[in-house]
Amino acid sequence: MALDTITYLHHQLTNINSIFRGIIDDLRPEELLARPAPRQNMIGYTVWHIPRTQDAHVHTWIRGVPEVAHHERWRYLADHRRFGYGVAISLDEADEIARSVKLPDIMDYADDVHNQIALWLKDMGPSDLDQVPDVSRHLASHAEYQTPGFLSEVEHLLDQPTWNQLMRPCIGHIHRHLGELEITVAVLRSGGPF
Repeated sequence: MALDTITYLHHQLTNINSIFRGIIDDLRPEELLARPAPRQNMIGYTVWHIPRTQDAHVHTWIRGVPEVAHHERWRYLADHRRFGYGVAISLDEADEIARSVKLPDIMDYADDVHNQIALWLKDMGPSDLDQVPDVSRHLASHAEYQTPGFLSEVEHLLDQPTWNQLMRPCIGHIHRHLGELEITVAVLRSGGPF
């Protein structure tokens, strides 16, 4: 069966959401505070970062609309709005995020992000994927996306077409984090070094 690109992207994002839930659904609060290695981010940070990355890239970067995290339902996430989705922040800031993570809330937020992206994809045509969004304009009104560190980290993505924004930050980057989480949790539960 040949899939069109939109359907393929939808399947990839649905698969990511399913894998994410499968990895994190039974994490204990103390596991969210574990580190894979010294000076590495706590598990809770990565759990928060995954849906935040998809939310920011689709809604702010590509579409130029409010992120799901900015909706009233998710107002508790506003405490960390200054961190954007966690790019170019300090380890102490990442730890602050990790300590605030409440797993049921993050799982619900991830589902909400996924559902909003799926609705948006449903209305897209193939030519929409080739459009280059005006990312700089979309980011301009967000102080959290104007820091020198953030802009330096992401400048290679600013002029990319929509399909690349989806494939790189929203799918490829997230798959790497899912692998990281899966291995980290497995080692943690095996009585490994951390």
